[in-house]
Amino acid sequence: MSGFPVTVTLFPGMGSVNISVTTTNDGIIECTECFDVVLSVPASTSELGVKLGSPATVKTCILDADGSKLSACMHVCVFAYVCVLVIICIVLCAGLSVSFDAGVYNTVEGTAATITLVASTSSYAFPFDIRLMFMEQDVITATESVDYIPHPTNVSFVAGQKNLSFEVDVPDDQVAELLEFFEIEISGYSSCVERLVADGRTFVGIQDNDSMCAPQ
Repeated sequence: MSGFPVTVTLFPGMGSVNISVTTTNDGIIECTECFDVVLSVPASTSELGVKLGSPATVKTCILDADGSKLSACMHVCVFAYVCVLVIICIVLCAGLSVSFDAGVYNTVEGTAATITLVASTSSYAFPFDIRLMFMEQDVITATESVDYIPHPTNVSFVAGQKNLSFEVDVPDDQVAELLEFFEIEISGYSSCVERLVADGRTFVGIQDNDSMCAPQ
């Protein structure tokens, strides 16, 4: 900074006067810097009855001209950091898949069916959800909300979880029936699970606990 005037003279009739402060570009990346300009009245002027008004001090701040270089560098670094995170996610997720641990589960009327999902690895550090869809078969069909309760439709794996089991309620309807089936499919997933291996579906067979013979 240079060229700061030491004395400013106001001539009769002048209501204001501008002063200039020259700053230099030092080529150094710096934070915003400030300095104060303080007014004072020389003794010779004070004798004429001139007094300082308010404010008599003003703060002047210098914005760094080299900050754009830092900003550009930071943008490059942030972009590189995001790219690294995406690559890490792709690598971690590439080997992760989920499937049922059996193609067919069997239960008896009045006993909930226990279904188990298995992750291909426990080496992952993020949670994810699996969406389920219940479907009825064309032959010997179990009836939704009568022979089985279509719930849950969404289950959640926590980070590093290998196996996840859930139950599907199977009411006892007191009606003699043949073996019935319904199907559960993995209909979707969240997070960066790559794909669902195996079939992505399983069948549940319900064995009736009522006699098919009429009482004598």
